[in-house]
Amino acid sequence: MWELISFVRVVIRRDWMIEMAENDQEFIYRNLIRWIENEHSLISSRMGWLMSSNAFLITPLSIILASHEDPNDDAMFLAEVLCYIGIISAVLLGITIWLAIHTMNTLVKRKREFVDTYPNIKDKFMFTELSKIPRNVSRNKWPTRIKYTHEISMFLQLIIPLIVLAAWVIIYQRILG
Repeated sequence: MWELISFVRVVIRRDWMIEMAENDQEFIYRNLIRWIENEHSLISSRMGWLMSSNAFLITPLSIILASHEDPNDDAMFLAEVLCYIGIISAVLLGITIWLAIHTMNTLVKRKREFVDTYPNIKDKFMFTELSKIPRNVSRNKWPTRIKYTHEISMFLQLIIPLIVLAAWVIIYQRILG
């Protein structure tokens, strides 16, 4: 019974949201922007996870490699396991970062299509953004960003997990070699 009631509530809310979204372009535009910002936040979190997890793996690995020279030692087995964990974490976090970037690029494309369909929405939001600019900055021209800033940052966020993966592979080869 309660499952049916909660299902009906969800359907009613969903229908209301769809009806509201069809009638309210500002609602759609704001949600697209929020969703893009959320994807940026997720990418930043995953980059933080990648860096911190590798810091926690490199520390014991460096202690093991500095203190043990016998390749048949159990500590070297632990070093090998740490390399596997580093490789797996770099691959998995790299995949999740790539998926988030793909989702964000799809959302950016949808936002551009939406602005092309409803050009008045961009003017409305640009006006509210211009009102936040300090008075000493010229308001005659919309502030521009450096060309390809977004693309460069996304490229770096894709390449860093690959660099970390390559570092783990090189360390692994050095341990076995």
